[in-house]
Parts: sequence; structure tokens; C-alpha cells
Amino acid sequence: MNEILSQAEIDALLKNLNSGEADLDNLLQEEQLKKISKYDFRRPSKFAKEHIRTLQIIHENYSKFVSNILTRYLRTSFQIEVVSIEPLTYLDFDKAVPNPSILALIDLSPLKGSIVLNMPPSIVYSIIDRLLGGASGSSEVVKNFTAIELSTINGVIQQFVKQLKEPWKNVIGLSPKLERIETNPELAQVTSPNEMIILVTFKTTVGGVDDIITLCYPHIVIESIMPRLNAKLWFSSAESKQFAVETRKQVEMKASRTKVTMEASLGTAKVTFNEVINLQIGDIIALNTNINDRLPIYVNNYLKFEGSPGSNNKKFSLKITDIAQESAN
Repeated sequence: MNEILSQAEIDALLKNLNSGEADLDNLLQEEQLKKISKYDFRRPSKFAKEHIRTLQIIHENYSKFVSNILTRYLRTSFQIEVVSIEPLTYLDFDKAVPNPSILALIDLSPLKGSIVLNMPPSIVYSIIDRLLGGASGSSEVVKNFTAIELSTINGVIQQFVKQLKEPWKNVIGLSPKLERIETNPELAQVTSPNEMIILVTFKTTVGGVDDIITLCYPHIVIESIMPRLNAKLWFSSAESKQFAVETRKQVEMKASRTKVTMEASLGTAKVTFNEVINLQIGDIIALNTNINDRLPIYVNNYLKFEGSPGSNNKKFSLKITDIAQESAN
């Protein structure tokens, strides 16, 4: 925001200009220099502020879903919240990942490529202790994960993967799937080292252990949906879907109160005109249906059911026996 000068400051500035103590050209050059920002050609910016803002909204919702589901899954408090979303190179992310560490490679179909979920050993061991009946807590021993430990943590990773679908639905319908779990960062290269990524950092607390879980999105994975990463578009999409749900409920409510006519056909018969004019009380007309045949039942002239005749409370009634074939089709 531009600073507003007081009247006294304006008078002092005019006085200095008139006396030659202040140079207007120098002031203009200083103002232009303030507008110049540095640009690192080795790290070209591929993510606008609007993209970051939308990703912030998506992953705040994601953290709520994960927190709720894992609190029930682990039967203990699992707190997770977004602390930062920043663009950087994959090399920087790779250097910061501890070895060993849990790196889950996740396929985000229909998007091309994979993203990486990184869980540090402290969080992993705290979760495993909880799942195996321990008191949970931090483990200072850093060692390679055993096959049993990887199998145990797999269920928790699957919950992280499943919860990706819901918060992204206003941008794109995803079918996330866990590809594999690695423990060595060198074996989890999902893109080139100099490729730009978005790194979402979550502060996580479970079993008295606090640490960081990260989610890495290579630019190449979300490049095709970048135009949709717009906060206004995201909210408008959410509102339109909510409107569609409310509209459907109103239509269903009104339709449920609408009165319709139901008719059953006992059968038909072909007679001559001469027979019609000679009909008398007590005459019997043979229909084309047998006594055990199911009768067609129409709803507003549309064949809907089939049934059999009978009586109920001294009134002629129909028992629905089947859905009409035309209605089923």
C-alpha cells in the first residue's frame, strides 16, 4: 500500500525541490527500482499466487478429512494441519527427505504421473506402536523398516490416498491409487531433479509425537489442470453442485406429493356392433385373459406393474406381483 504524505511532509518536499536539495529524477529512478523484483532463471516460477491459494483451500479440506478418518482408524487423536505450500525444485525436496523414510508413490488418474507422500520415521513408528497395542511415542532408533512394519503402515497410507478424492472433486474427479512404498529417496524419483514441484507441508501430531508430513506435486502432474486452480472457479463449482443437490431434493419433494392415476386392465374382447346393441343385463362377455393371468397396471397411461385381482376390506383390490417389462427397460 502506498504511504500517504501529510501536508507538512508535502511542503517540506516542495521546499527541498525548490532549493535543489532533492532531485526529482533521482526520486523517480528510486521509485522504479523499488518495482523491480529479482528473477531466478534456474528456478522459473510456474505457479501463480492464485494457484497457491486454491491449493491451500484444497489441502486444508484434505487435512480435515485425514484427521477425522485416522482418529477413528487409530482410536487416538491424529492432528494434521497445513503449515506451508511452496514451489521449489524436486532436488531440494529430495535432499530434505531423511533416509530411511516412508515415500508413498500415488497415481492420480486421470492425471499423468505420480505424486509423493513422505512420512518421517518418528511419525511412522508412533503410528505402528499404536496399531500394535503399544503406548505410542517417539523412537530415537533410526533403522531400516522391516516387512512387517511396512505391511502395518500400509493401511494408514491407504487412508491418506483415499481421502485425496473428495477435496479435489471441485477441480477434477480423481481416482487415486497407491502404486508402491519406498524407503530410500533415491528409488522414488518421480520427475527430473530440476523440475518444479509444489510441496505441501503438514504439521502432524500423533501419540505425543510432533513432526512434518509432506506431499509433493510435480508440475508435470498438475500442469493440465492449472487453469482450473482458481479460487473463484473452485467456489463456484462447489456452489453449483450444492445448488444441484438442493434442486434435486425440491423436485423429489414435489414429485412425491403429485397425485397420479392408476388403472388395471381386466382384458379386452372383440364383438360386432350388432352384438353391442343387443346386450342385455345379465349377459356375459368373454375377455381375452384367463382367470390366473396377471393384469397390466398403468400409471398415468404408462405400463408400470403387473398384478393379480382380489379383495381387501370388502373392496376389489390388486396385488402387485411384478414390475412390467417395459418399465424395467
